Amino acid sequence: MATKTSTSTNISISQNGDVYTVKEVKTKTTTTPGKDPVVEKTETVNEYKGEANLPEEIRRQLEQQKKVEGPLNMNATRGNFAEDVLREINKCRKIHGADPLRLSSELVKHSEERAKRMAEKDDMHDEDDKYGGSITCMSSNDPEFYVKAEAVVTRWYSGSQGYDYTVEPEELTAGHFTQMIWKNTKEFGVAAAKSKTNQIYIVACFNPRGNYVKQFIENVCPPVSKGRPIFTRALFGVFDKKKSSEVKKCSNMDMFNKEGLDCHNKYRALHGVPPLKYSAELARYAQEWADDLARGEYQLQHRIEAKYGENLYYFYSSDPNVTATASDACDSWYSEIQYYTYSLSNFYGVSGHFTQLIWKSTTEVGMGRARSKRGKQYIVANYNPPGNFSGRYAQNVPKPLT
Repeated sequence: MATKTSTSTNISISQNGDVYTVKEVKTKTTTTPGKDPVVEKTETVNEYKGEANLPEEIRRQLEQQKKVEGPLNMNATRGNFAEDVLREINKCRKIHGADPLRLSSELVKHSEERAKRMAEKDDMHDEDDKYGGSITCMSSNDPEFYVKAEAVVTRWYSGSQGYDYTVEPEELTAGHFTQMIWKNTKEFGVAAAKSKTNQIYIVACFNPRGNYVKQFIENVCPPVSKGRPIFTRALFGVFDKKKSSEVKKCSNMDMFNKEGLDCHNKYRALHGVPPLKYSAELARYAQEWADDLARGEYQLQHRIEAKYGENLYYFYSSDPNVTATASDACDSWYSEIQYYTYSLSNFYGVSGHFTQLIWKSTTEVGMGRARSKRGKQYIVANYNPPGNFSGRYAQNVPKPLT
């Protein structure tokens, strides 16, 4: 029986603004009697600015794709979105000793009106301040993408990182978080709307509104329960003193970086990307920023004009003998995989730690760790070359091998 060769070509198109990314994968399969098939794949990725500059064949495929997607759905949610978000918010409120909110049909309607106005204008700015509000925006060119309640609440709750419950805030940098768990708030409503440019606007309204000056200490309480929503593990760690023995300790910084490198490469292997190498320069750079964060008792914030990729992790324990480990940070970063949608150029802010961790073209990593006087712990990882570049996700963030 003669050797047979077959060839197939798959072309996928993604849009980010007016830039089109075209990925072409050619698969050649050679079959010989008595031998395993030999499969060869070649992949090319090209970017074109403006639909008019696309090759004719690609333009035809794009038109067909638009027909399949059908009319634009302004509400990019599934199921009962308002109830799902309410459930996640009440999980957070329970942790902080606040009574659960109830869903208000009036506030849901008000949220819908605001979200639609934003989608029509394609602008998050809205003058309406009748109720306390939280707003966020996501984007995706994937017609199947929908907003997950967990992802929305994760964004708002991330303000809890480094929040000081003992003082009135001088600046309202964690306003979404504080409004969400504001003790005196009783009612809630939320809605989403999608614009013609695929921006998804999510608006939540709260009544009575929160974030009043000189009322934060009595309305924004520190965690009182031992549990926490599973999805928030990607953002922070808070452990009860009685459970300190369950947390691994790591006192040697060399061992800390070795543990971090091993954990990074464990997760990278799951996606078939090359292992990282340790960089003393990156470790020094990361340690400098961790020290700065701890010295200022800051909430997590990235270094301005950082020249490397950067992942951050915050941890607090009431036990001074408990130390956050490199594995704690890596595990939390990787857990963001649950929010990631594999596509060519889309980026979702709630999964940026995950995508940087496994970014294929990154080759080096270094980590630093510091503890503040108040017991806040900061872990910083820096990467070279940096990841999370628009238009390069498909070739750098592959799906798990199994």
